This record gives sequence, structure tokens and C-alpha cells, in this order.
Amino acid sequence: MCGSAPFKRRCRATRRSCSSRSSSTSRSRALLLAFTSAFSSSFTLKYLNLSGANHLTLFSLSLPNQYRKKEWCAWEMMAFLLTGVIGGLVGALFVRVNLWATKTRRRNLRRGRLWMLPSGLQTVVLRWLGMRQVSDEGEVLGAPPLIVNVSEAILIAFVTALLNVGFTVVLRSMSVEAIHALFETCPHRRARHFGLCDDHAPHRANLSASASLILASGIRLLQTSYTFGAALPSGLFIPALFVGAAMGRFIGNVMVLFTENAGMGTYQTHVEPGVFAMVGAAAILAGFCRMTVSLVVIMLELTGEITYVVPFMCATFAAKIVGDMFTPSICSKYSRNFLLRRAIRLNQPQQRMPCG
Repeated sequence: MCGSAPFKRRCRATRRSCSSRSSSTSRSRALLLAFTSAFSSSFTLKYLNLSGANHLTLFSLSLPNQYRKKEWCAWEMMAFLLTGVIGGLVGALFVRVNLWATKTRRRNLRRGRLWMLPSGLQTVVLRWLGMRQVSDEGEVLGAPPLIVNVSEAILIAFVTALLNVGFTVVLRSMSVEAIHALFETCPHRRARHFGLCDDHAPHRANLSASASLILASGIRLLQTSYTFGAALPSGLFIPALFVGAAMGRFIGNVMVLFTENAGMGTYQTHVEPGVFAMVGAAAILAGFCRMTVSLVVIMLELTGEITYVVPFMCATFAAKIVGDMFTPSICSKYSRNFLLRRAIRLNQPQQRMPCG
């Protein structure tokens, strides 16, 4: 009989088998498409050779693989762990500040106001421009959303340019070039151009630039906090690498001072600030996005340095553990809010248009 229990069990088993087979096929198709897109993008990048260095790695270092400055000691693992802890704390701070800025931005956007300017000043400007509107209930309305978004983009661009130009050369330059210079060791010309090497001793790091490094890291962290989530292409990956590279270079300079004052400045205990810059970049990005394995692979692809896989793993693991103690990742927070708003829209009853 069609309604018998054995027949129903066979039907359910057949449906489970078909569903598992279809899901396996879709996963294989997704992997194949991912492999094809990765090959196409890598070949295109190699063919175009945008950097002129004929390298696939974006931040490849100039020193050979077996050079002594590229080696790290076992006792430095504690400093790498501390860098990861700082990365987790900075990532949690970024998530909180960015979410506050995003909520304030959305709340003021519904009112037609900019979130970063006083309400009284905006009222005067709107009245002067003739955009001040009053609803039927007598509520004062602000500017249209398009005007608010464009005004915010112009104001963010102006403030960002003002902060970049007025402080250090690291902020004034392109972010990719600055990150590459922070990763380099002295006396490379790229690091010397940014003032990271001592003028009197080119092979030695410029320890007097530590204040400018921590200042550049703080300013870029502030800029990323209020630009990510705005109605303009701001990005998260490169700013996070910049913040982490500057912070890590600062920690590396501090470690150089520590080893010199402790009488440890020998070949066996050589500390290279460029290594800490790479580890700091991985730590800050892990604090923002809470990635671990994929982030280590990304850093390996960006630098091409398999020597630093263990420091990358240590920093990213510490940053994720510390960051998760305070906030979720910025990516999960935004995706959760997006899915929630989408579910609310889908659950709302459809309004039918009146006929005639």
C-alpha cells in the first residue's frame, strides 16, 4: 500500500539521499567556480603587472629568505602574543565605536540631518539654503536623504584629507605604499623615504619616529570608525592593515629599546620592527573580523614569507580570543542586522493597490 509505514520510510530516505546529493553537487560547483575565479584574477594581475615589480604578492619584502634580519627568536613569541592581545582590544573598541556611529547616522538620516554636526547649525544652514521643510503635523523636516548622503561624503573627505595632510608623512602617502614601507627592513629605500630608518645609521630603525607611528595608527583607526558603513566606498581591509602595521612597528621600536637597554642587542636576539609591523597588521585585522586560518593564509599570500606563519597564528589567535570577550566581529554584526531587516521586510504583509 502507498500509505504503509515501510513505503513512507523509503520515500523519506530517497528524499534525504537526493537532497544530500544535490548539496554535494552544489558545493563541488562552488569550489570549481572559486578555483576558476582565483586563477583568472591571479593571471590577470600577473599579466597587467600594476606595481611594476612582476610580483603576485602585494607586500613582498626585498630581503632574501635566509637573511638574518628576517629570523625571529623564540622569546619574541611573548611580544607577538602581546601584539595579538592589543589587536583584540583595539578591534573591540573599533566595533563599539563604529556601531555607535552607524546607529547615530541612521537615526539622523531619517530626520534629514547629519550625525556629526550640531542640530542648530544644520537648521540655520537648511534655512539659508531654502531646504527647511515642515510636515503637516508641524514637525520640522531636514534635507532629503540624497542630500544628506552627499553632504556627509563631502564632509568626510574634507576631514580625512585635513587629518592626513596635517600630521605625518605616513598618513599623507598612499596606504598601500605606507604599509609596504612599514613592513620593510632598514636600510631599504622605501623605509628610508618614510623616515623609518635612522639617518646616521641607515641599518638601524629610527626610534624617534615611534610617536608619529602611534599617532598615525590612532588617526587612521578614528577615520575607519566613522567611514566604514557610510554611503561611500571606504573599505576595511587596507585601513586595518595600515592601523596594525603602524601599531606593530611602534611595538617593534619599543622592543628594540628594551633589548638595547637590557644588553641583549646581539645577533641571537636581533629584533626587527618590520616583523612586528606584519604581525600587528594580522592582529588588528583579526580583531576587526575575527578570522584565524583564512587570515593567516591571506597574510602569507600578501607577504610571501612562510617564516612568519607561526607569529601570524599566535597574533590572530590571541586577537580573536580577546576580541570575542567584548564584542562580536564587525562582519557578523553587520550581516546580522542586514538579515534582521530583510526578515522584517519579508514578514510584513503585502499592501494591495486599490482597484480603479
